[in-house]
Amino acid sequence: MQRETIMKRINKKLKTMPYYIQEYCNSKLSYPYSICTIDAYLNDFQIFLKWMINEKLTFGSEMREIKLDELNSLKKRDVENYLSYRRLGLMSKEFPDKQTSQTTVIRNHAALRSLFKYLSEETENEYGDVYLEKNVMRKVKLKKVRDTLNYRASKLKGRLLLENDPHELLNFVEKKYESHTTSDVMRWKFLCNKKRDLAILSLFLATGIRKSELIDTNVEDLVIEDKVTISVYRKEGKFDVVGVAPFAKRYLIEYLAQREKVGHLLEGKEPLFVTKYSNQIKRISDASVDSVVTKYTAAFNVRATSHDLRHSFATNLYRVSRSSGVVATQLGHNSTMTTDLYVHLVDEEIQEQLEKL
Repeated sequence: MQRETIMKRINKKLKTMPYYIQEYCNSKLSYPYSICTIDAYLNDFQIFLKWMINEKLTFGSEMREIKLDELNSLKKRDVENYLSYRRLGLMSKEFPDKQTSQTTVIRNHAALRSLFKYLSEETENEYGDVYLEKNVMRKVKLKKVRDTLNYRASKLKGRLLLENDPHELLNFVEKKYESHTTSDVMRWKFLCNKKRDLAILSLFLATGIRKSELIDTNVEDLVIEDKVTISVYRKEGKFDVVGVAPFAKRYLIEYLAQREKVGHLLEGKEPLFVTKYSNQIKRISDASVDSVVTKYTAAFNVRATSHDLRHSFATNLYRVSRSSGVVATQLGHNSTMTTDLYVHLVDEEIQEQLEKL
C-alpha cells in the first residue's frame, strides 16, 4: 500500500531527527494530516537542519543533536539567508550547481512556518511552557507567486483528453494498441495486463481520482451496482465515496473477473490493482501506474500523466455540468477556487468556437 510505504519512509527519517520534530509529526498525524505533506516537510526539515550544522548555527554535529534553544536563537536574517541559499542553489555540499524552483522555496517556507508555529504555540514542557519563546518565522515574509490561468492552461494544451477523447483512447487500447507492439514479448505482456490497464485508464478518466488514491484502493472499495462508486483516502487524510461515470463500468467488471483469478496476498487487504512477477503478487507501484498511463497515451499521440487525466476529467465534467461546486466535490477539493483552471479552459474553448462563426 502506498500509504504504508510513505509511513515507513517517514519513520526512517524521524530516527535521525530531534525529539521535538518527532512530536510535531505525531501531532500532525493525529489530525489526520496528509502524510504526503508530512513526508515532504521532513525533507525540508532535513535540509534546514543540515544547513544549520554547515553554517555553525548549532553545536551539534548531527541533526538529532540540534537543541531547541538554538532554534530559539535564530535571527530573521538567518532564515532569510537559508531561503536565499535554497533559491540560488548555493549550498554546494548538498546541492551542487542546483537552483531551487520558487515553488520549492515556498514549500520550504511553509514547512518551517508550520514547525515554528507548533513549537511556539502548541507544545508544553514539564513546566507548562511552550518549547520556543519566540517564533522567528512570523517575521519572515515570502511572496507567493501564482501562475496565471492563461499560463497554466497553455502548459496543459496538447496533454488533455477532452470531449470524446477518453472514449477514443479506451477504444484504441482495446482494439488497436496490439498492432503497435513490436515483439512477441511486448504483445504477450500487453495481453496479460490489458484488462487491468483498461480498468486503470477508465477509472482515472471516469472519476478524476489521484494516482495515490487509485494505488491505495482495495477490491472491497469498489462497489458495482446500478451505479458504480469507489471509496478513496483523500490527500487531506479523509475518506470519500466517489461516483464513477458509467462508461467505466464494463472495463471494471471485466477486470474484476480477471482479478479473481490472479490470486491473493498472503495477508492484509486485497489491492484492487496488482502486479504479478515470479508468482509474487504485489500492490501496483507508483512507477507501474506511470508506465501504464504514458505508454498508452503516447501511442495515442497525447503524452499525458495520471494528473493530466485528472485535469481532463475535471474539464469534461465542468463542460457538461457548468458547476464549479460539482467539480470541486468530485475531486475532493474544499474550495471551488481550485476549479478556476477548468472554467478557464472551457471558456477559452467556447471563444475559439465563436471565432469560427
